[in-house]
Amino acid sequence: MSELISFSNILDNHTPQIIEGAQLVLEWPNIVEGEIKAHNRALKVVRGALYVEVDSSAWASELSYYKEELINRLKEKFKKGKIKDIKFQVKGEVHAK
Repeated sequence: MSELISFSNILDNHTPQIIEGAQLVLEWPNIVEGEIKAHNRALKVVRGALYVEVDSSAWASELSYYKEELINRLKEKFKKGKIKDIKFQVKGEVHAK
């Protein structure tokens, strides 16, 4: 029975972060603007980092230029969120976990 209680405690402690991460991924298209929108998509939030898939290395470079501004927009929209970084991954490239 203690295993169930521990699992329940884990869910209670992490559910708000999971929900906020999902909301952030869904809201991402409203954070980026203009032509950039069509060339990336948010994938997940892990340990304070938002992972964003981009169409090419050129788009990764372009978005990297705006990284701090994008992080600030996320912080404004998600007051309780703790997004500290955005990691850009080129679509189709394999990345270490």
